[in-house]
This record gives sequence, C-alpha cells and structure tokens, in this order.
Amino acid sequence: MLKSKTITVTEDKQPGTDELDEKNEAPLPEQIQRFLSPEEEKDIIRRVQIGDVAAFEDLVNAYKQKAYYVALGFVGNHEDALDLSQDAFVKAFKAIKTFDLNSPFFPWFYKIIKNHCLNYIKKNQRVRNDSLEELEEETFAQFEDERPDPRDVYADSETRHQLWRAIDQLKPDFREIIIMKHFHNLSYKEIAEALNIPIGTVMSRLFNARQELRELMKDVLD
Repeated sequence: MLKSKTITVTEDKQPGTDELDEKNEAPLPEQIQRFLSPEEEKDIIRRVQIGDVAAFEDLVNAYKQKAYYVALGFVGNHEDALDLSQDAFVKAFKAIKTFDLNSPFFPWFYKIIKNHCLNYIKKNQRVRNDSLEELEEETFAQFEDERPDPRDVYADSETRHQLWRAIDQLKPDFREIIIMKHFHNLSYKEIAEALNIPIGTVMSRLFNARQELRELMKDVLD
C-alpha cells in the first residue's frame, strides 16, 4: 500500500520563503481528489500571490496525486516520486508570483516537476526502477476518463501490464506524450505549453508515438 505525506504551508512564514511541512496520512491512492474549475484555480493562485499562504494548500490538495504520478513516470520509484513531487510544490510556491493568471496552472507546474526529476536523475545517475506495475495500477485507478483512448483495448490486467511494458520501450519524448495525453488527460494546448512546443508538433509527436506503441503491441492486437 502506498503511503503519502500531507503537504501544508505554514502560515507563520513570509510568502516566497516558506517551506512545506510533511506528516504521514492515509494512503495516497485512496484519497478523494477534488479537481478545481479554472475560476477556482485562478482565484486560489491570485490569493496566494497577494500573500494568502494557506490558500496554497488548496492547490496542493488538487494536484498532489497528479504530481506524484508525473514524478513516478520519470523516476519509476515510489519513495523518490513522493519526495520529488513534494519538492516540486515547494519550488512552485516560491515561484508562484511569476505565474501568469491567464494560463492554466498544471502545464506550468508540470515543467517544474519534470525539470526537478531530470535534475535528480542526472545528479544521482539513477535509472528508472522496474516499478511499472505500481505506476500501472495507480494511474488506471486515478485518472479514469470516458473518452476512448488506448487503454480501452487493454481490459484485463495481463494486457495492461503488456501495455506498460510497451510504453516503457518508447523513447522518452514518445512515452511522455502518451502519458500526458492518455493518462493525465491534458489537452493539446496544455501539452504544448508544458513542453514548450507548437500544437502541431504535439499532434505529430502523439501520432508517431501511437503508431510506435501500436507496433509494439501488434501481437496483442492481432
């Protein structure tokens, strides 16, 4: 069972220099995640930017699961993913005054998580651990979506496992865009903003990634 830590902002420190406190709580995948509307998100960030430190916890609660799975996708290790996603919230909090309120929060935050994870991997010369089953089980449980996507073909656990094996064989930019689109349900525009590439590049890269994934899964599909 995965264990998570609550991330809260202490109110007795000045905005921009605060650190996030941690304490043990119930397993992360079992928590109910309340997604924010664009209006709620903008209002919360505006409050944080003008000094309402406690409001940042609303952002943490809305995105901590998603942040964890993004980090897990990069490092493939539960404990590292927890630590790195929590560190990313600290970095986001310190940089929140630079955030453009006319933009969605998650693509901006995704860049912070990604850069932090890549720096960690580079610094520690770590390779991704083989924890695909963990990523597979939790991602399927957390980010259900009614829209048709590649997951629909892989109903049973064995083929889902084969799917994740195939995804792990994709080159990093293909693997990343498949997960962003089909497991984090980001729009083309959000992916473009997060990766700092044109929407046309998002579409072509996703097309090529799907083609390569389909080729890797051809024995299952046939």
